[in-house]
Amino acid sequence: MKYRVLPYTLKVWLTSVAVAPLLQIIVQLITRIPYRFDSVRDVFVYLLYMLVCGWLFSIPCWFLLWLSAWLTNQFTANVRLIKVTLTLAGVLIALLPFVTYAGDSLPHYTNPDFIWVMFYPITIATGIWVYKVKSIVQTVTTHQEETPFNPDEPIIT
Repeated sequence: MKYRVLPYTLKVWLTSVAVAPLLQIIVQLITRIPYRFDSVRDVFVYLLYMLVCGWLFSIPCWFLLWLSAWLTNQFTANVRLIKVTLTLAGVLIALLPFVTYAGDSLPHYTNPDFIWVMFYPITIATGIWVYKVKSIVQTVTTHQEETPFNPDEPIIT
């Protein structure tokens, strides 16, 4: 099954860009780790900062996710295989900015701070499995009012 790659990857990516910072803010408000917010304004400023930075730094990741989806669309028609492949690629791609920009300061997976890095890969993987891939092939419905195409008639009536 060939599917619409662009709308699917945009939905997955934009969901991750919007939901991951919200989850992070919720966890930080509950645990007060690593930041303690003194006012509602601090929460909104921090959320805005995370949304803008998350969006900007993840644009290359969206392109790589789109490329992965396009390639899987070319080689397989099995929806489950497509989603498993995109999940693996999406998680690795979502970790890419953190590894690229954080380098050696990236927390090790045994470190409790590693959960802050995992919000984006988790939301990418969730989005891949929540959203349905929509087939390119559209079912054609016939209307009783339609007349057969006559090539001798003008196209615009």
